[in-house]
Amino acid sequence: MQIITTGRVAVVAGLAAGLLLSAAAQAGPQAGRPAQPSLQTLTAPRISVADAAKHIGESMWVCGDVIGTRYDTDAIGRPTFIQLGHPSTPPLLTIVIWQKDRGFFPWPPEAKYRTRNVCVSGKILSNRGQPQIIATSPTQIEEQPKTKP
Repeated sequence: MQIITTGRVAVVAGLAAGLLLSAAAQAGPQAGRPAQPSLQTLTAPRISVADAAKHIGESMWVCGDVIGTRYDTDAIGRPTFIQLGHPSTPPLLTIVIWQKDRGFFPWPPEAKYRTRNVCVSGKILSNRGQPQIIATSPTQIEEQPKTKP
C-alpha cells in the first residue's frame, strides 16, 4: 500500500482520506508558531516613535531609531528589550521579545537591530507609563533606511 502525504490529506492508493497528519495539525494552525500579525495590524497606519504615547491601546506600526538593546537573561521570562527614540532622551518605546518567542527569530534580536532604524507592528501597551509593543515574530519588525540627522 502506498501512502502519499500532501498537506493535511493522505492519499492512499489514489483515494483521498481526510486525515490529520500530525499532532501539531490536531493542535491547531498556531501550535509551535509565533502569532502572526492580524490584517488590521498589517494595514495599520505608521507613526513616529515620538507619537507612540498618544496611541496606547491602538494597533499601529511605530517607526524610529534603535537607541539601545539588551537581552536580560537574569529577569523572569528572559526578555529582549529594543528601545526606540533619540540618543539624548529616555526611550520613547520599547519592543519586548520574550524568551519563548526568541526561537522564532533566526538571529539574536539585540544584535540584529542594534543601531538600526525599524518599524514595529502591534498593539501599543503601557508599562509603568512607558509605551511598549510585544513582538512574537520577526514579521512584526521591519528594518528601514537610516534617517539622516
